[in-house]
Amino acid sequence: MSYRGGYCSFEFKLDNVLKLTEKIYSPPFATSTCRTWMLIFDPYTNDPKTYQILLCTILNKESNRITDTFLPLKVILKSPSGDILHEVSTSDKIFNKSGLFLVHKRPRSTLLNSIIINIQFSDVRFTKAPPRMPFGTKQVAENLVHAWSNELNKPDRGDVRFKVQDSFIYANSSILATRSDYFRTMFEGDWIECNKQESSANDDVNENRHKYEIEITDFNYDTVLAMLHFLYTDEANFVNYSLDNIWNLFSISDKYFVDELRQRIKFHIIELLNERNAAEMLFKYAWKWPDLKEIIITFNVEHFLKIRKTRGFKQIVSSKSDYPMYHELLEEMILELYPEDENL
Repeated sequence: MSYRGGYCSFEFKLDNVLKLTEKIYSPPFATSTCRTWMLIFDPYTNDPKTYQILLCTILNKESNRITDTFLPLKVILKSPSGDILHEVSTSDKIFNKSGLFLVHKRPRSTLLNSIIINIQFSDVRFTKAPPRMPFGTKQVAENLVHAWSNELNKPDRGDVRFKVQDSFIYANSSILATRSDYFRTMFEGDWIECNKQESSANDDVNENRHKYEIEITDFNYDTVLAMLHFLYTDEANFVNYSLDNIWNLFSISDKYFVDELRQRIKFHIIELLNERNAAEMLFKYAWKWPDLKEIIITFNVEHFLKIRKTRGFKQIVSSKSDYPMYHELLEEMILELYPEDENL
């Protein structure tokens, strides 16, 4: 990334483009402490003769600005030698704004097998204090991850005991307080949620020797353990997670202000989003969090003609009483699809 005053740019080189059959996603990149971006290259659209480039802007949960989220920017397509093939900016009508996505479609006949996509942002503001990074900036050695993982859930080493589903998980308060403002504030105060244990002379054999006991009733054992594992190791692997497990982990990271984990899961959810699961994601999960709801409801609206035919959507319609925001969300989608005419 290069900076010149209030300007920055990001560049991605794609090889074997003509062989791609599915969307590919860039690593996330940021232009501020509250705004992160992802580049999506879609080799085919509904029209097989076109491809599209999408830019998704994702606001952190602290930001309340859901609309007008785009900085002035320009997308430049280059050949591998650096020659400019095409460029488009947010001031051009051909660059469509769709919810939290910017979409630009191009004829496939113009597509090279290797291309460079350059995104240039202007009006980028710098801060006087170093920001808290939303993602880890250095890779943790595998042996250290293993060592820290082994420190978790050791009854004889931790001073915090979590009670979850009649089982216990043991952790160290100093690690939790360092990694989560929520736990730090909890340990420093007198929270009902955290039962502070009285020490005794027989602490080495006393079952109640742990300084803090926290009972969690709104998440299952595996979800709590996965969050604590991340706090210990900075490691998160969602490969074998079901949608329920992913959203449970997102919910617990949101509740306990584990922002790095929340952001990673957020990007993973966006990567998983497709026409088959979009309705379930919206009506069952995403409506609870405005930053994700905006993205997923936009996807549902844009692909509604296909989504309405999926088994997932039909199941939601037939069991609408199981979805507390069914009518409100459906009305919002209909208004997006068929805006009211203010002149009538």
